[in-house]
Amino acid sequence: VEIEIKLARGEYSNETIDALYAFTQCEQSISCNLLVIKDGIPTIMSVSEVLRYHAKKLLAVLKMELELEISELLDELHARTLERIFIEERVYKAIESKKTQETVIKAVIQGLVPFAAEIKRDVTVEDVERLLKIPIRRISLYDIERARSEMERIKSRLKEARYNLAHLKAYGIGFLKGIADKLRPAWKRKTRITSFDKVDVKEAARRDVALRYDTQTGYLGKSVSSGDFLFDVSPFDRLLVIRRNGLYSVIEVPEKLYVDRDMRHCALADKDSLSSVIFSAVYQAVAGGPAHIKRCHIEQWITNKDYSLVPDGSRLLYFTVEPRKTFIVTFAQKTRIKKNDVPFRVENYDVKGLKAQGVRLSPREVVSVADRVEVSLFSDSADGFDAGKKPTSARKPAATKKSPATKKIAVKLKKSAKAKKPVATKKPSASKGNEVIKKPIGGLLDKASAKKKPRE
Repeated sequence: VEIEIKLARGEYSNETIDALYAFTQCEQSISCNLLVIKDGIPTIMSVSEVLRYHAKKLLAVLKMELELEISELLDELHARTLERIFIEERVYKAIESKKTQETVIKAVIQGLVPFAAEIKRDVTVEDVERLLKIPIRRISLYDIERARSEMERIKSRLKEARYNLAHLKAYGIGFLKGIADKLRPAWKRKTRITSFDKVDVKEAARRDVALRYDTQTGYLGKSVSSGDFLFDVSPFDRLLVIRRNGLYSVIEVPEKLYVDRDMRHCALADKDSLSSVIFSAVYQAVAGGPAHIKRCHIEQWITNKDYSLVPDGSRLLYFTVEPRKTFIVTFAQKTRIKKNDVPFRVENYDVKGLKAQGVRLSPREVVSVADRVEVSLFSDSADGFDAGKKPTSARKPAATKKSPATKKIAVKLKKSAKAKKPVATKKPSASKGNEVIKKPIGGLLDKASAKKKPRE
């Protein structure tokens, strides 16, 4: 059966193959128990255990074969040595005058005594009987060089057998390779050796289902038709939901679940990605008082179990997952303190454990906590937001101080202006002839001005 799958545009073959192995019958896992008879008892073993058992058994058999081969080679070398000495040294000449079997055997043994260092073994009756069975024709045609080469061949085989016995594992591997090379032409391999990559169902599943949250009703899920779109999910994903009361839980992707209004955070519950996320929360006791800040990681959980991000008897005032963030804390009004809105930065506080207590921001009682409002260049106010300072109305520009040079220029301008002013003509006063009638001098100021001399 041949099945052809045509992919749509935008689909990739690698992702499709992983999905086929994960969600179809392209791959099936078959489990079985390997039941064998071991030492006369039925035993369940794994493939590795069976291979180890047979490998030890094979090494034991190869060891016995090598020991047997060495023994046989030593026997053959001993026989060849006795034969060579018996013929080359003419030991057989001593038996020509002997009448009985016992005296013949004794004469042969005594004739071999001078060569005991070369023989290296005790000569037995069986060795003598084997020498006496050598035919006369063979003795007359005995080839000394051929006998010596045969003995060298036996010594070489003996050396090789002893080396293999000393390196038994390497000899066993070579033995198996030799069998494989011998059987390869007749028994060709019909399977293929390859590695299997594990396909994770969660990774193979595509995230193509829209997750929505309705802020008006407080419902979260795939079947929520209204509300805001959060992100795409798959049926195998888990969600981390943090509610406005500080409780958080890891849940499966719901069809429609009530998580309360003003949900603070919702993200995929992936331990690898969440390990780098820092959760920052500002909380306050329900009865009021100062606020505390807590920064931590969420790395372990049990599905569908509620956990509290803040201590018992506290309420969550502010929450963020941004590593660098500025928030404004509004304190209760207090005499002699004009600044009630104070900025704080979350990155200035250390990250602690999930069960650790928070750090107090200030001993003053907190009214509210909010994000800092960044003022753009195109807003009504050109200056940035300053905590504790309310927007003020525009002021009149203050008079600038004049420098001495500016003062001199101003004086000159005033003088020139006075010089340019038209001088009013005086009306001729009444006089007799050419005499001018002077006005009588009156008060003290007039007398003083009259006495004053003009400058030269």
